Amino acid sequence: MPIDVSPLVDFKNADVVQEELNRKLAELNKTDSSKEPFMSSISNHIRSKWAQAQTAKIPIEARLNACKRAVRCQYDPKKLAAIQAIYGKDFDPPYPPVIATKRDDLVAWLKDSLLMPGVDLFSLEPTPMPDLPQGMEEQIKIRIEQKFFQIAASQSLQSGLPVDMQVIAQQIQELQPVIKDRVFEEMKHQSKESALRMTHKIKDQFAEGNFTSELKKFIDDIATYPSAFLRGPVQKKAKVKKRVMNVETGQWVTDIEEQIISSYERISPYNVYPVNNTADVNDTDLLILTANTASDLSDLIDVEGYDSDAIREVLSLYRSGGLKEWTNVTAERDSLDEKDSSSNYDFIDCLEYQGTASGRMLVEWAGSEPSALALFGMELDDEKEYQIVAWLIGTYVIKAMLNPDSLGKKDISKTGFSTDPDNFWGHTSLPEKLWSDQSQCNALSRGIVLNVGFAAGPQVEYDKDRFPEGISPNFYPLKQWAATGAQMAGGKAVNFYQPQLVVAALTAAFEFYRSLADEHSGIP
Repeated sequence: MPIDVSPLVDFKNADVVQEELNRKLAELNKTDSSKEPFMSSISNHIRSKWAQAQTAKIPIEARLNACKRAVRCQYDPKKLAAIQAIYGKDFDPPYPPVIATKRDDLVAWLKDSLLMPGVDLFSLEPTPMPDLPQGMEEQIKIRIEQKFFQIAASQSLQSGLPVDMQVIAQQIQELQPVIKDRVFEEMKHQSKESALRMTHKIKDQFAEGNFTSELKKFIDDIATYPSAFLRGPVQKKAKVKKRVMNVETGQWVTDIEEQIISSYERISPYNVYPVNNTADVNDTDLLILTANTASDLSDLIDVEGYDSDAIREVLSLYRSGGLKEWTNVTAERDSLDEKDSSSNYDFIDCLEYQGTASGRMLVEWAGSEPSALALFGMELDDEKEYQIVAWLIGTYVIKAMLNPDSLGKKDISKTGFSTDPDNFWGHTSLPEKLWSDQSQCNALSRGIVLNVGFAAGPQVEYDKDRFPEGISPNFYPLKQWAATGAQMAGGKAVNFYQPQLVVAALTAAFEFYRSLADEHSGIP
């Protein structure tokens, strides 16, 4: 059952949100009036996509917050306020960890299954009809035919007869079915060898690219949110240690080198913004919100492909007040993560855009057609849409490039606890699936706590008119009561009522709903 997210955020009309985002964009553009027009062409395009994606994600962000609260055993603020309005502001209602326990069980289950010591996470096997690189099949065929030719020629020489090339050619022609089988077997052998080499290469990339560590975070997200995202392989510069021989001393020393490695990264669902509600990440324009340090950006100055002037402008703006992309749930998310959103923000937010842009925008950003040809490696058609990757900070596009994937696919994958093939965020998370069971267990736990409190001692009714002035009505064991008889007709001066203890019945109901969580989640 999906979580009722209606009280979590103040949903604004989409037009109002769009108007606010357009106003912020206009303010940003004012600060960039000195830049060339082509800078605002592609940046405005990305900003427009960002505004659409933010508006579309408002209800999704509420779901993300609700899931995070559930695994942390925290009540929704409005629900907590309603409970405390009844039982007092100091009442701390219990929150039994039904969802949190199932979430931890799922995480442990997945990690044990996927990350077993000594067991490979994956294996590569060639298809039954392997496709080898162009020309390799012909090379194999020629090599096998040469072997048959040598055998036939050798047999002729051993018989003492002269080698008749026409006869040998005829024999090879007759042996074509056998040769074809041999070629196929050799192709299968070569494809298995290629698969084995690729397996070793991928394992090496996983080790260098921190894949296992990021996979663990990805598993945590699968068990918590509607969708989880894993990115890679992404080519990045990294400093690595190398053992090299010092030619002067003859000793092995550790040297630090910069290398391009294939890295992997878990992306928080909070930071992924699809523009359209499509099930496949490759069918929609996508934005990823990232946080960078000033040092990260300064290292990109004068690096080929980056706009150094734009980076300098960004750093100047950062030093004068920072660059933060405020989202609809920034404050609430910071509160859940126990961060102070009012403190100084020491990062520079960047929007990475993976989507389409016209050739005209790209040429304008490059400055000229020759520059665009040098940057993008091809002549661009003004009216054609291209799959690109671009990085936008404020109003500055610090880099834009064509999608490096030859098939135009994005370098990010997603999945979830359960899937819906019809929309991007259609996955039902584990917390959402168990929310009804958790709500019932919460209510029963509150009932148990309150019943125990009431049944711990008697409820007392006393006739205040029967007590002389100055006599305390406080109650304690073996107390002697001094009461007047003036109101004897009114009955006893003190009456005691013992509330019934119904904890056993409440506990049985609690266990029933907790057992339903096993059935509904499929996690024992």
